Amino acid sequence: MTQTQPQPTPLNTNPTSSSLQTQQTTSAQNTENQPQPVPTITSQNQHPMQTRGKNRISKPNQKFTLLATTKPLTSEPTTIIQALKDEQWRKAASTDYDAHMRNHTWDLVPASPNQNLVGCR
Repeated sequence: MTQTQPQPTPLNTNPTSSSLQTQQTTSAQNTENQPQPVPTITSQNQHPMQTRGKNRISKPNQKFTLLATTKPLTSEPTTIIQALKDEQWRKAASTDYDAHMRNHTWDLVPASPNQNLVGCR
């Protein structure tokens, strides 16, 4: 093998450009003559800190573990008779009525004589 010497570059008004060209030709010639080192790949870093990743510990993702199920509802009653036969509907109506009474949503007052009261029938 013969080594070639770097070729002088022509004078240039920009000194950084000429020195850069000389360095590039020199480094290109040197790398052709030297064997290329084989890159070594290390699978683990050398830092002593212990992490979950290094110990192969993983946390399950919460958004994938959430599951919601409901009991299928029966059909909604269409009459008061159907609703009163269902215990859940009776309990809901009773809870609603009790809340109205507790909050004084309604107050029963005696009717005045000049009011026209309409019956429920």
